[in-house]
Amino acid sequence: MTTGGAKAPLALFRKDNKMDSTNSPLPFFDDCVSDLAMPEGWEDVSYGNDSCPSWAFKGFQIFINHADWKKREDGVEDESRFWIIREVDYGGSSWSASADTFDDVLKIIHDEETYHAVARAFMDMHSKPDFKKLSLDEWLWEYGDTLKYDDYRDEGEAIMGLFDATPISDGAIVDE
Repeated sequence: MTTGGAKAPLALFRKDNKMDSTNSPLPFFDDCVSDLAMPEGWEDVSYGNDSCPSWAFKGFQIFINHADWKKREDGVEDESRFWIIREVDYGGSSWSASADTFDDVLKIIHDEETYHAVARAFMDMHSKPDFKKLSLDEWLWEYGDTLKYDDYRDEGEAIMGLFDATPISDGAIVDE
């Protein structure tokens, strides 16, 4: 299991993976997850041009390669089966993680350290050299208005939601 610097599957956008007549991903996607029972609250967000199906949960998007590495688009034996990004980062990612087992995926998306890594990646991406090192809620309070688009502030607040954070006056999330 790796986080932070995980690589995306080499061919995330598969050119020949078309939708069927009902606009649903091809049966190959069903085969990729046939050995898994998706937890309650997970939403199938698979896109027919991707090389494998994906599911969304709590702001994360989890791409699920086939269990048999020989049936994966790249056919690379040592490639992780699961790749996790923030759902808003689809098409490009500031943070990602990979895992070999579904249990590892669950550990990653339920681990507070993951949320800290996501917050750090967000702050690193949007910080200027003179910005102080702060917790995410303090960073948003201090620098949120300097972000170019309101969407970025909303994104930062959504990341705080991963922690079920309270406002800064009631206690700060410390990111060290």
